[in-house]
Amino acid sequence: QQLKSRSSVFLLLHMIRSVVVYGSLFVFLRYFLPAIVKKLASSKSVKTHEKKWKTDVIYLYQMAGTKSMSSVSPFCIKVETFLRLHKIPFERRNTLLARGENGKVPFIELNGVQTADSNLIIPKQVQHFHIEEYDIEHDANVGHAITSMVDFRTQVLFVHYKTTFSQPIFYESSGRWVHFG
Repeated sequence: QQLKSRSSVFLLLHMIRSVVVYGSLFVFLRYFLPAIVKKLASSKSVKTHEKKWKTDVIYLYQMAGTKSMSSVSPFCIKVETFLRLHKIPFERRNTLLARGENGKVPFIELNGVQTADSNLIIPKQVQHFHIEEYDIEHDANVGHAITSMVDFRTQVLFVHYKTTFSQPIFYESSGRWVHFG
């Protein structure tokens, strides 16, 4: 009797395991595999937005800013500041809808080639324009620390400001109180 109940429990566990394994396989084949195949099949070159580009002029696509800052995104500000600091010729393209190959802004187009992600844009421009960023390794380390701090902390400050201190602005524009916190 006890042996029979034990074997029925093992049979039930085996059936549950089979359902989980085959169900997972079905989900993978049904949903994930087509997405992977589509991604691999669409590995063609990325469409550029600027059709009549000038040689060695960067077209910087970013979110629009306000009167006091060029963009509301710290990543866009970082790229624009780098370009200005090194006197690299660029033209700003404020956009709400255009996105880079990674689906985000900022992205640039240089000589008909698109580069997305601020952490990739800057090193590629250093290489392309032969920029010597730091003479001393210590300065390079300090620069990296500051860049990391700005990347990871500034966004939090922007969100905090937007959701806390600028609520009266939202209230005045909409006529009703909007609470984000």
